Amino acid sequence: MNLRTGTVLAVVGAVLVASGVAAAEAVRSNMATQQLCQELEAQIKASGEIVRMRSDAPTAVILGDSYSSGDLLEKRTDGWAYVLGEAEGWDIRVAGVGYTGYVNPGPCGSHVFASRISRATMDEPAMLIVQGGLNDWQAKPQDVEAAAGRLLKSVKDLPTVVVVGPPNAPARAEPMPEIDAALARAASAAGRQYISTIGWDLEFLPDGLHLTKAGHAKFASLVAAALPRQQPAPANG
Repeated sequence: MNLRTGTVLAVVGAVLVASGVAAAEAVRSNMATQQLCQELEAQIKASGEIVRMRSDAPTAVILGDSYSSGDLLEKRTDGWAYVLGEAEGWDIRVAGVGYTGYVNPGPCGSHVFASRISRATMDEPAMLIVQGGLNDWQAKPQDVEAAAGRLLKSVKDLPTVVVVGPPNAPARAEPMPEIDAALARAASAAGRQYISTIGWDLEFLPDGLHLTKAGHAKFASLVAAALPRQQPAPANG
């Protein structure tokens, strides 16, 4: 074997090894995504896609991601959405699905906010709060803005809609100001209130992404302080 032949074979071998590693990594990534999807679907099946806190018709709906669903808490009802509803005395419906956002459909590829909004608001609540953006960290801000704009247009007939943006979570701090600004623009264009959470001092779990129980309680109190004081009408009103 001459030097040139040996070099060619070495290069070919390296390419084949690299291709094999990439293929194996893709398989592992796909398996992890499938597992996340299965866990998510099991959670939704167990608790329902929309969690109703009281037996009468809801007057307030909170649609969002894992923050709204109370993921990683010992009791999901310690999540900010439930805490807020209880503190405000609302008849509330919580439509939270982890890993999802305005652009990000989650591991199952089917839970983007827009795909869930019509079911969440089918009873025409007096108030809708849309919380999210944290899982759209890899999306272009203009795409998030456009998606949020379309979603807000779809609920233009609801009397009160409030958009709650993503916090500056340590695990995703860098892209959040741009996502925050994009959502603020979308809310402003739709004539809806926007609550920025970027500057809030919150307590996070070790993953630097999800809130602790205390973090959820503070998140709920800060959202409550920023809400318009016109409360949802009673369900039988």
